[in-house]
Amino acid sequence: MFGIDKWFRKYDLKKSLKKFKRDKKTICYTEAKSIGIIASVKTPEEYNSIHSFIESVKKDGKKVDCIVFIDKKEIESDYLIYEDINILKKGDLNWYGKPVGEQYNSFIQNRYDIIIELNMDELYAVEYCVALSNASIRAGGSFFKSGYADFIISQKEFDINFLFTELKRYLSILKA
Repeated sequence: MFGIDKWFRKYDLKKSLKKFKRDKKTICYTEAKSIGIIASVKTPEEYNSIHSFIESVKKDGKKVDCIVFIDKKEIESDYLIYEDINILKKGDLNWYGKPVGEQYNSFIQNRYDIIIELNMDELYAVEYCVALSNASIRAGGSFFKSGYADFIISQKEFDINFLFTELKRYLSILKA
């Protein structure tokens, strides 16, 4: 069944994209200076894996910003251990799932060389952020059925660590 909220989401995103201009270009991971990560997580283990990936990207000399959506009303203490991950919960979304608030606004206004999407819950908030990110290249995994990624790693079974390893590997061999 197609609800009014889904119709409004499509309408609002389409309207926002009409005003949106993106500077799309191919950029190699080794040349990238800034990386944004947009994710939804279901478990603390996935959250910890994202933080491990952030640390490996920082070791490569990249500036990393991360915003994680948790589909809960309250944030459990397991999700508050890392200061370099911004967390948004259900209360940070408006009635039809669009992110609102200062954390979202500051993240989306930044210009990243690469945006990595990791939408495990298929949340509209993640799709919205990816669609309106002004990143040179948008990358993610095939489990996400959005049309906004430029580069997708395909997996038969989801493995977050494999995904991160493959994204770094293939984004490193891209040529402009």
